[in-house]
Amino acid sequence: MTSFTNLLQTFPEQLRTALNARIPGGTSTPFPVRPQHILFFGMGGSGSAVAFLLPYLQRLSPIPLLLFQDYEIPRTLSHAHALHILISHSGNTEETLTIAYYLQKQQLPFIAITSNGILKELARARHLPVLELNPDLPPRFTLPAQTGYILTILARYIPAVARELPHLQQFTEHLHTLLPQIQDQSQQLSELARHKLTIIATDTLASGVALRWKQQWNENAKHPLHPLTFPEASHNELEATNLLQTLPICVFLLHHHFIHPRTQLHLQFFQQQFPPSQTHTIHPPHNLPYTSPLTQLLYLLWLGDWTSCYLAQKIQVDPISVPTIQQLKQFLQAQRQ
Repeated sequence: MTSFTNLLQTFPEQLRTALNARIPGGTSTPFPVRPQHILFFGMGGSGSAVAFLLPYLQRLSPIPLLLFQDYEIPRTLSHAHALHILISHSGNTEETLTIAYYLQKQQLPFIAITSNGILKELARARHLPVLELNPDLPPRFTLPAQTGYILTILARYIPAVARELPHLQQFTEHLHTLLPQIQDQSQQLSELARHKLTIIATDTLASGVALRWKQQWNENAKHPLHPLTFPEASHNELEATNLLQTLPICVFLLHHHFIHPRTQLHLQFFQQQFPPSQTHTIHPPHNLPYTSPLTQLLYLLWLGDWTSCYLAQKIQVDPISVPTIQQLKQFLQAQRQ
């Protein structure tokens, strides 16, 4: 049950290494210099970094950024003028491979982020860039490396990301110093949520962090967690709080220093619907070595990873294995035979 600590402690080094990565060249099919769209394809843990980053990046990018998690590729877009980034830790994710085969048929290039498998073989055969993930880590624990690779790629196309990278690299050098603080806080949070219906409420900018909390709690702790994004949730899910008040519940309010003042009021009103003992505010510390929206989001994300694993420890489940997901993969494979 302690191996998860070793996995989580690789976070700063994975991120730092990927941010310093050189994007391989050598493709016989040129990439667009000024893409009209940047399209990401990745499922589960292999798409988690994109889902985490998109709300932040979409505020900075002059180019539309889109994530697709399906077997179908959007035909309404001009793929000849798009940059395609395919992410699959194993290299054998069938949804992502469907996209890779389509791009191969259309003679369109892509960048692969993977550790092995068919995706790597397809990219190597076409002399396309491959950014390698650690094959010994579970896919969801490679999010820091995926994040670093994505930001390094996008720095070529988004000036604001290019300006952020040096500060982010400096931030990773000091991230390990925050570990004792993160571990203490995550121990407390996991105890608050044990055996309770848990909700995590935040704003749009941090919605990718809330989604990551949900994914990690589901896979690591086998525990449900429901994310709410405000102000949108004020127009629908807010009305369901009367029923929630009758249940054993734990409400986390995920804050950062860049929440819009009006959204702050939405979160304040939502918090008032519950007894004070059921709501708990989470925010980054004031001693971050470099403060930006992205560094605060990274802190909150790493905190969620630790909280999910400590919760798994408290309710005595294995945070590494995902037996039901493995059963699904075997079921789908059997249908191909």
